Amino acid sequence: MGSLNDLLKMRATLAKQFTEFTLWYLFDCLVDSLIIMEYGKEATYNIKSNKLEATNRNEDWSPICHFDIKPANVESLIAKIL
Repeated sequence: MGSLNDLLKMRATLAKQFTEFTLWYLFDCLVDSLIIMEYGKEATYNIKSNKLEATNRNEDWSPICHFDIKPANVESLIAKIL
């Protein structure tokens, strides 16, 4: 597989655009990673309230603040979280 940065470089080299579905999928993954950095776990969807829930932090979790989110850093960021 490879990193997001590798994928972006490959698509640019091929002059091939991402589909809208792929862009939304990548955005969803980025949002998931930001929620995990804040709460230490993924958000869950509550069907009854029609809301995402990620308000209870894991007890031993210290939020991570990342000021340089870019494709080259996403892979290393995920590695640190896992």
